[in-house]
Amino acid sequence: MDFDFFMTHYIKINDVMPIVIGYENYSPKKVEFLKKYQGKQFIHSGNWWGIDVKKRTKEKVLENQEKMFIKNKTIGFMSMNVPASLKRPDYWNMPKKTRERAINSCLENANWVLKNKNIKTKIYCSLEVTTYQESMSWFKKAMDAGHEAYCRGIAEFLRSPKYRKEGLKKIMEITIGARNIIGDNPFHLSGTGSLYLMPILAYLGASSLDGSTPITSALARGTIYDKNGKGFKASSLKTWKCECDVCKEYSEKEIIRLFNTDRHFRVLHNIEIWRNEINKIKSCHDRNELKEMIENSIKTKKSKYFERTWNETNELLKKFNMGM
Repeated sequence: MDFDFFMTHYIKINDVMPIVIGYENYSPKKVEFLKKYQGKQFIHSGNWWGIDVKKRTKEKVLENQEKMFIKNKTIGFMSMNVPASLKRPDYWNMPKKTRERAINSCLENANWVLKNKNIKTKIYCSLEVTTYQESMSWFKKAMDAGHEAYCRGIAEFLRSPKYRKEGLKKIMEITIGARNIIGDNPFHLSGTGSLYLMPILAYLGASSLDGSTPITSALARGTIYDKNGKGFKASSLKTWKCECDVCKEYSEKEIIRLFNTDRHFRVLHNIEIWRNEINKIKSCHDRNELKEMIENSIKTKKSKYFERTWNETNELLKKFNMGM
């Protein structure tokens, strides 16, 4: 299947894994890194909750994105999204008119980029839709405006524990609705690197995702993952069995020591775990094969969260009469 995961860039490695980098990270040093990096690159429009709203303008976003463009490597730019609220984590529960004003602002930003960009690359039209119906309606408007690639930022749906369960269902609804309208055009979901969600969102129609989990978990939290997607604190490890390309060259004792003393080693291991899972998705010829792979993985990984999410996925497909 045609699927990619763009991980947060990590300046100490040069891999072939696709990477995502925010426009706000522009610097000549970053451009030199991007020129040397071997993998594909996606230039993000920045997380709205972490940047001064007065400094994050559509003009500045595009200016920096174009400075970071690398021919034959950059696959596209994410247009600047505008949320319905800068404070509420459940803004999908806000009044419809408030939500639609935000979505319309997003579409206007994306349309402006199509007219004003100076570089030939895909513009991923990013719309802050929050329901199945909004997804179909507004991505249809984006298609009519001439867009050929699409995006939805989804990190905010998963940030608040109080709304995470509802938010995940919204992500799946949005993906089903978008794919129902845009056909085979690219559809990118920005903001999750979950090993359990990747195959499910690919099954629903996401052609790519981006997220920071394999990098930030290793660097900031000292967390490493096993082949079943379970995370472990390096400091708590007593035993470790792993046959990935990073671990297989070392003894169990040496691996545990490296996990505890070498952040870079943790990053390399996590990247390898993600690479293996992504390759499983990409190896599927169609959604039927991917469905079979998911169901086999649920049995192998024995994750209640994975199983529950898959069951909810199938319930939503039935709800929207989408036989897949």
